[in-house]
Amino acid sequence: MSGGKRKRQRSKSKDGLFDDLESLSDLEIEESVKSLKASMQATEQEIQQMQQEREAEIALVQSLRAIQQSPRGIERPSSMNFEPFGTRRQKFEMNGMQSMRMCHHHLKSLSRD
Repeated sequence: MSGGKRKRQRSKSKDGLFDDLESLSDLEIEESVKSLKASMQATEQEIQQMQQEREAEIALVQSLRAIQQSPRGIERPSSMNFEPFGTRRQKFEMNGMQSMRMCHHHLKSLSRD
């Protein structure tokens, strides 16, 4: 058992890790660091905004599911009494036919005079 500390050997994968920076001045490196930090901050803000949008979309979907699963769906006031479109159309057509008959009958009576 040795009482001395072992020296850490340099990993071969880390050799030359900063070679691209050695040709740059300190000022250029500082500008690059500032640029990278600003880019990172913008990316973090974008991620945060996307998370908020996702949470809003989840809340919307949950609301829509709750409405869909409710036994009565969206409730409308009892004062709003909607008739099916077919019934309305039939009434409209019947009224139209009656009006036409009345006009036709009136025209016949005028022509007799």
